[in-house]
Amino acid sequence: MPVRPLLTGEQADRARDAIRDIATALRDPDVYDADPDLREASLGRGGAGVALFFHELAKTSGDPADGQTAYAFLDAALERAAADPPTALLYSGTVGVGWALAYVEGVDADETEPDDVDELVLHALAGAPWPSADLIRGVAGTGVYLLERLPHPAARKGLSLLVDRLTEMAERQEQGTTWFVDPATVLEDRRVLFPEGYYDTGVAHGQAGVIGVLARMVAAGVDEARPLLADATRWLLAQRLPDDGNGRYPLMVDKRPVPTRGGRLAWCYGDAGVAAALLAAGQALGDKEIVDEATSLALLSAGRGREDAGASDVPLCHGSAGLMHVFNRLWQSTGEEALADAARRWFDFAMKQRRDGDPVAGFGSVRVKDDGGVDFEPLGGFLEGAAGIGLALLAATEDRDPDWDAVLLTRPPESSA
Repeated sequence: MPVRPLLTGEQADRARDAIRDIATALRDPDVYDADPDLREASLGRGGAGVALFFHELAKTSGDPADGQTAYAFLDAALERAAADPPTALLYSGTVGVGWALAYVEGVDADETEPDDVDELVLHALAGAPWPSADLIRGVAGTGVYLLERLPHPAARKGLSLLVDRLTEMAERQEQGTTWFVDPATVLEDRRVLFPEGYYDTGVAHGQAGVIGVLARMVAAGVDEARPLLADATRWLLAQRLPDDGNGRYPLMVDKRPVPTRGGRLAWCYGDAGVAAALLAAGQALGDKEIVDEATSLALLSAGRGREDAGASDVPLCHGSAGLMHVFNRLWQSTGEEALADAARRWFDFAMKQRRDGDPVAGFGSVRVKDDGGVDFEPLGGFLEGAAGIGLALLAATEDRDPDWDAVLLTRPPESSA
């Protein structure tokens, strides 16, 4: 199905104005005083994510200066990553910088020797302990990198190792396969809520993210991932709650026998992200019932208002721009116009949330303070700041696939075999 621009007319004009403001802000040295994380290497908060924004902007603008800016940020990220201790994490570690390099430069089909990041990932998958299975801080993030490195032989080897590692870490229940979250591996506030541990269903830190990676592995011809994908999807479907307007799938499933409930709506957690993961699973498995459930869930989510969605700010991770992008992608995949309408509503809300006159083009994240109040933190990075918002706006105004969102697992599964 060809990609259609989500935003047209006045909405598209407002989006392009915001994109220009973001680009101007991210070129301003003073912005790095407002958000010093931009000096770091990482994909999630640092220079690699900013490089991604300028790389995509160059495709739209045709301006060589945008491409040069992308490479300047990427070169700085690579230099910093080389000086930092290597880690195999996607959003905060060396692997994310390697993913950005592979995405921007592509993979040489004739290349056979693994590079340094390949070696790091293969070593980590072969034996290093992992705190979790998830996308952001766990082993599933390596799958996003390895899929971008296909058809390199090291990527094929690594994807097979990833299936083995996820299988070893899995917990098998009557309802299917899942991954337990040990309370010792999470922050104190989460330990207080779940002292005996829990099962996470979200894209960022849970089941939906693992399913999203496995679905793309199956589509890429990693056949050994198919049984694990099917059983993990079965477990997630078994967690479905009665439709009560507050979310069809729980955010977490407590290890204790207590009632579960739905909650917020976002990419990282909630039904919108779960719908995208289920759609990818249904497509990869060729299972119409799963595709139908994903579509139904997406439409249910599209009907929820901003009051109960919990989107108090704009970023990709947990905000209105992330919801705009998820619904845009779901619309492109299903053709359901109600999903496009929802995406446009979230765009309008994102523009209203923008803080004129603040650093980084008025974008960033709201932080809850210890006393219950809130602070606004101007951020420029990919996951929680202006670079990611700019990428979502670019995707909403163009008629080409935003392939960069492979890192969010919203890019539809495609065969790479």
